[in-house]
Parts: sequence; C-alpha cells; structure tokens
Amino acid sequence: MEFWLKEIGPLKKDVNTRMTRIETDRAFVDMATYFLDLSTL
Repeated sequence: MEFWLKEIGPLKKDVNTRMTRIETDRAFVDMATYFLDLSTL
C-alpha cells in the first residue's frame, strides 16, 4: 500500500499540473480570440 502511495502521488500531481496547463492555454486562446473580435469590429 505504501508503495502505491509513493508511485501514484507524483503521477497524480503531474496529471493535475498538465490539466491545469491545458485549461490555462485554452483560456488564453479564448481571451486572444475575444480581443481579435473586438479589434475587427
């Protein structure tokens, strides 16, 4: 059991970090698209 906690801990953190990075990138793209829409009006 202890072994599993040691192995899964960092992996779970890595997955969470990656997901957060993807969400941040998506939010940034949405914001950039929004500003581009404003500038074309």
